[in-house]
Amino acid sequence: MSGAPLVLAAALAGCAPQVTAPAAGPIAATQKNSNPGRRARLGWITWQDDSSVIYCNRRVDDAGGSVGVLGPCWQLGADGNAKKLVSWLNSEQPDKSNSDATPQAACAIEQEDAQLPPSPKPARAWLTAKSGRTQLDEWTPDHAKLQADAYSIEPCFSPDGKLIALLHLAVGLGEGVRTIEIAGASLRPAPDCK
Repeated sequence: MSGAPLVLAAALAGCAPQVTAPAAGPIAATQKNSNPGRRARLGWITWQDDSSVIYCNRRVDDAGGSVGVLGPCWQLGADGNAKKLVSWLNSEQPDKSNSDATPQAACAIEQEDAQLPPSPKPARAWLTAKSGRTQLDEWTPDHAKLQADAYSIEPCFSPDGKLIALLHLAVGLGEGVRTIEIAGASLRPAPDCK
């Protein structure tokens, strides 16, 4: 497990984040993020409109490039029910913002990945604004069921900034290929950045 941060950092190096904050290289998904605007997005997600998303499992190579076909994929709407997609044309582009990007400069996202045994801790995501720090989500992954090497929560704001999607990611660090499984997702009203 000690090599996981280096391998994951190599996988992130090929991602091309597009954010307003200057990017200073990848941050390993197994450490706390203290530099907002710098954490590359691993999960594949696209907003269909301001109230529904499509998200997919995927594989990436050592350079962060996609390998093979996306899937399986799900559609999640305002009703909160995820529907597995049987057929879907990949016409939408995924969100290429960093996973800690926010719609307003007045706030920042902080992410802390789950810590695996022997001292397990849940993955967490917070929004920090002038008014204080608000926990967005907490997830304790079932390591026995998911069989991954790293676990994180990735927030993604809707185009109008009114909703936030929260993806629970299980990242498998294989030889030459990384698997990114979205173990769960939810849509919530975006917290205020005041």
